[in-house]
Amino acid sequence: MLEDKCTTWGFVRPEKMPWLPVAESHEPYQQGSLDSLCGMYAVANAVTYLCQLPAREAVGVQLMAGCIEPLEQYAPIRDILLDGIGDRLMANVLRQFVAPTYGISVRRPYYLKMPPLDECWQSIRQFTAGGGVVLMGDEVHWTVVYSVSAKRMYLLDSCGAKFRTRALYRRRALLGRYLYFLSREEEVSHA
Repeated sequence: MLEDKCTTWGFVRPEKMPWLPVAESHEPYQQGSLDSLCGMYAVANAVTYLCQLPAREAVGVQLMAGCIEPLEQYAPIRDILLDGIGDRLMANVLRQFVAPTYGISVRRPYYLKMPPLDECWQSIRQFTAGGGVVLMGDEVHWTVVYSVSAKRMYLLDSCGAKFRTRALYRRRALLGRYLYFLSREEEVSHA
């Protein structure tokens, strides 16, 4: 019976249905595989976390819509969809939309320097322990750091990553210009 082939969650296991062809050579597209909107998702994730907003589609759509106006002033939306946003466009979105709309303080303590790993790690750790988040990017991806241990950064990530290890950054630098320290204006930050 089909019920015997279902898991407790109601999904049929493919190995229990040999007549079902598996598309091994064709993986379905995932969010982000055809667009470069991780920066906008990172902004939405940071704001909903800091402001304790419900992570509902309507809230996310409102946040995305608010980000579009400052972006349109500097680049065509087509370019943003295909190429993403770098540190300059991110700075404009945060300064023109996020900070005034949500009362979020934006700091860039490492804007003009490549921070030593130990110093930067400790600074992010202290800042997140105080309730802030760090919007962290590089040339290809943006994410949000909400907590840091001695060996891991814990993430709110649009691609599903849960953490990054300290060992990763022994091989790859943290880029200062892609680090944005965000906190609610009424909170005291440590950065």
